[in-house]
Amino acid sequence: MESDSPAIAEAIVVHAEKLAEREDHIWDIISRLMVPVEHLTDSREQSKVDYHTEPLVRAFLYQKVKGFSQNQLADRLENRPILVKTCGFDVQKLGEAPGQGTINHAWHKFSDGTKLIIEAVATGIARVAVEKSVIAESLVATDPADDEDTEESKQEAHRQKTTKTVKLAAKHAFPEF
Repeated sequence: MESDSPAIAEAIVVHAEKLAEREDHIWDIISRLMVPVEHLTDSREQSKVDYHTEPLVRAFLYQKVKGFSQNQLADRLENRPILVKTCGFDVQKLGEAPGQGTINHAWHKFSDGTKLIIEAVATGIARVAVEKSVIAESLVATDPADDEDTEESKQEAHRQKTTKTVKLAAKHAFPEF
């Protein structure tokens, strides 16, 4: 039964909240998340696809949480085996992670309701991950609609994000500074 319902998104986010209490990385939350694919609409012929719905949904969640383009997602999948494993792609069988064309095709075969669920869940996961300190706020996608339209506020937001990023880099990547 397919039912692109907001209740599905809410249930997935509630599960993500519980996972965020014990997981310390966004990959771990996404990999352990229950994805009710029977309630999502993917119009691709499942018997003929190389990449099934659930791993693609996980990849799209990661993409949306991080604010990546499809190109960036494909590049991450190609270069980070842990992300491929996190999403659940069977690369031993297939030999490689999905490319940008496959990702784009799959996204367009999802129903509008399914896309909304994925976007809502990604927003919820990002919020929960920031609240539980799983991921820094500066590393999640931001909603441009939340920003004020003035040039000054955009510059201030950019300055704040840059400052957060530098502080995180100094703390985690370059502790000697």
